[in-house]
Amino acid sequence: MFIDLDAHQIGEHHLQPQEKDILALLLKNEGRVVTHHEIRNHLWGHLGNNGPADPQATILVRVFYIRKKLKGTPYQVISRRRVGYILLRVENK
Repeated sequence: MFIDLDAHQIGEHHLQPQEKDILALLLKNEGRVVTHHEIRNHLWGHLGNNGPADPQATILVRVFYIRKKLKGTPYQVISRRRVGYILLRVENK
């Protein structure tokens, strides 16, 4: 299975724009925890206080869908409670 961020694809799964942006950030920082604050700034930093009413919930939902779409790839998104997420490459996938 392949990941093609330019085409917004993971295999046959289409990525929504925010999913693509989060996944790109996680891939760029593979193996390192990306904090909720970093993700929020990456997605909505240019909006100041005009982002979504509950950015944490939006991020949580988008990461949920990214995890589903990553099944069958060598990647896994791990939560670091109250901190953020880390993208790891796992063997035997």
